[in-house]
Amino acid sequence: MLSEIYEKDNPKQSLEYLKIAIDSKESLYDAEKVNAIQSITFNEEERQRTIESAKIMYRNKTRQYSLMSGIGIFLLLTLILYKNNRQKLKAKLKLKTHTVN
Repeated sequence: MLSEIYEKDNPKQSLEYLKIAIDSKESLYDAEKVNAIQSITFNEEERQRTIESAKIMYRNKTRQYSLMSGIGIFLLLTLILYKNNRQKLKAKLKLKTHTVN
């Protein structure tokens, strides 16, 4: 360090270089701290985005399964009603043929 070189010959100059070195170290550590905080903040924001994305995907899947279940139930009811209607038509047709004879 420059402060050690000038310590014997010029203590005043040595003190100035020592102050400059201390200030440089502090600003370097401050920059590292800022970078570390920014990195932590970015990672947390990324984690929050991932969680939100997972929630949206879950909601979409739930909606999709609900819609498919609803369509399935609707088709099942339609099939039951259609079969019931066909049986009634056949019964009416049999009655009609019996009453004609």
